[in-house]
Amino acid sequence: MWKLFILLLLSAALTDSIEDKSRQLLDYLKEKSSTAYPFVSSVTNKKPKSRQVTLTINYPKVLDLNEKEQSFTLLFEIRIEWIDELLKWNATAFQGIDQILFPKSYLWFPEIAVSNSKFLEDRKSTENSYVKIRSYGKVLYTSIWVVSTVCDMDLTGLIGFLELLWMRGVTPGSTKRKNDVAS
Repeated sequence: MWKLFILLLLSAALTDSIEDKSRQLLDYLKEKSSTAYPFVSSVTNKKPKSRQVTLTINYPKVLDLNEKEQSFTLLFEIRIEWIDELLKWNATAFQGIDQILFPKSYLWFPEIAVSNSKFLEDRKSTENSYVKIRSYGKVLYTSIWVVSTVCDMDLTGLIGFLELLWMRGVTPGSTKRKNDVAS
């Protein structure tokens, strides 16, 4: 009976300490990010650091195709990831916490523009959006986006483009682009 009681006390103590460590880690990362990015949207005098951003688009779905206006609307899943050296931490110092969800508003975030687009909507983006950060500094954001764009509706050109992709071994379900982006 006493052994069970002691085990319950120990598990409660460990649970509290893990919660405390995750709070400490959140505070630690918020402090680091506010020091590194005092005003995320403002221009600083520091030379911008180049980052490699990986953008993956999955499951594109045509929502609307308007031949008269020569426009179409797509819905797709987007995955954006990069390594931020300033957001690394020692997992052993924080009870082995290797990853954490972190408010997107505290971080540098790449701006994405689609040429000839009427609108681009991030269905997940709110003030309370979160990114996943790994202990080695990898930042991951996934969402569902809707984009409406204007383009030449030459379907013969589209068919030729799809055939070219198929011959090069690119599957239509996933497109990957890597770009160096200055922060």
